[in-house]
Amino acid sequence: MGAAFGVRLPTGQYLEEKLINLGSNRFTFSPQVGVHQQYYNWSFEATGTAFIYTDNTSFFDGSQLQQDPIYTMDGSVEYKFQSGIWASVGAGIGVGGQSTVNNVEKDDRREDFGWTVSAGFPVARWLGFKAAYYETDHWAKVGIASQTISVGLVGSW
Repeated sequence: MGAAFGVRLPTGQYLEEKLINLGSNRFTFSPQVGVHQQYYNWSFEATGTAFIYTDNTSFFDGSQLQQDPIYTMDGSVEYKFQSGIWASVGAGIGVGGQSTVNNVEKDDRREDFGWTVSAGFPVARWLGFKAAYYETDHWAKVGIASQTISVGLVGSW
């Protein structure tokens, strides 16, 4: 079992007169708790996170932006073969995040679901290749719908 606490700083260029910015002009706090259980060659993991946003008092055109927290829950199952090759499946859901601009609620609550399958194999004791397929979809009016394939080199020490 473990816990973490992250803080995203309001870094990046932020221009109040622009609707889209590289910076966010607000802090984001993210408490997280997770569990991991190993059972022979099987590995099980579950994690819950909340993303809590401070207000942006200099939002577009002098407006004030407030946003409800986004809550996520995800889990995965992995199997490691004797050869060192491994395969995993995982899924996650995220809900919340409705925003308010100048005390007017927006219809932008998020309900996102995603899943993934991945596999990897070692090349050396500390180096391996990984391939994965990710798919996300949104159940509300606002969200992300995507399909991604990734291949990469993974190092550990």
